[in-house]
Amino acid sequence: MVLYGKSGTGKTYILSRILNDAIGQQLNAVYIDLEHQYGSTVALSAVTVTTAATTAAAMAGSTNQHKHVHLFRPCTDMDVLGLIYGLEKWFYDHSDDINVTWVMIDGEWILGDQHHGHQGQGLKWKLIEKLKQLQYHWPFALIYTYRGNETTDGAQKAFHGRQEYRFDCYKQDQAICMKLVPPSSSNHAYSVDDLKSMVTII
Repeated sequence: MVLYGKSGTGKTYILSRILNDAIGQQLNAVYIDLEHQYGSTVALSAVTVTTAATTAAAMAGSTNQHKHVHLFRPCTDMDVLGLIYGLEKWFYDHSDDINVTWVMIDGEWILGDQHHGHQGQGLKWKLIEKLKQLQYHWPFALIYTYRGNETTDGAQKAFHGRQEYRFDCYKQDQAICMKLVPPSSSNHAYSVDDLKSMVTII
């Protein structure tokens, strides 16, 4: 699923709420922090975090099986490529001691993707597609953020043809609102009243 909205609409905050809930239940999560926002939204002192100086070191296995959050912070295009081509091995290597419940991708990847502004191109989208392939082998939930404008037309254009549930995130006064938007391929016929009721306020 995807959290969609412009900057400042609470997407990272929502991820942090989900992550803290997972930690409270002692569930394992992989958190891929593309814009290095993790420390500003999740209290590192309250969370046991697996991290490494580089993504390469983390992929090589510098993790701790007793930790619940496995944090990857790529700094270069090569780091992101390392994730794309190394995550499958990481899952295999840790399948005996880590049962990953959530995989979260937060932020946009600016470096190598600055010339690929539309959906389906760039390293971030290759990473997302790779994780979707891995879901056939490991039953984790994938959630990622996407920064875009709040118009319905903009969202429909960005996610045309993608088979996933989307939450449009926006601010109403000081509250964070999430509106569920089912994929266009959904067989269920939603009425106008159904769609209005799909708004959650945090």
